[in-house]
Amino acid sequence: MAVKHTDCNSWKEFTIAVNLDAAGLTRMMNNPEQFKLEYVETTFQIYERSAKLVAASLAGLVQNLNAAYPSVQKVQVLAEGSLFWSKVKTHDTKYVDIVNATVKELLSELGLATEVQVSRIENANLIGAAMSVLS
Repeated sequence: MAVKHTDCNSWKEFTIAVNLDAAGLTRMMNNPEQFKLEYVETTFQIYERSAKLVAASLAGLVQNLNAAYPSVQKVQVLAEGSLFWSKVKTHDTKYVDIVNATVKELLSELGLATEVQVSRIENANLIGAAMSVLS
């Protein structure tokens, strides 16, 4: 790497010097001493916003499910992926915890008592695809 993270004077220089995919952002949040504080905080805001958007999607799904099947009281969501199950040093936070807290808050605002359980299972995407083909 030609440019040191801490030598970057602008966000543009920084994005050229650092890989900004999910792994790069997670690495930055887990090694905050290697980066400018404002960059670490910005990456955490992206991380948090991503989790809240996932939660909003899940809350919308539950809302639609509840409209069609009001008797459903519990929904289990299977998730896989390094981002979903990541934990970062910045704010000592887990992605899934942000999702769970936000889903709970949004469902409460919607007046829904449906419980959403996010579970981890290996090959969740493959299993889901196989189940959809078989049903």
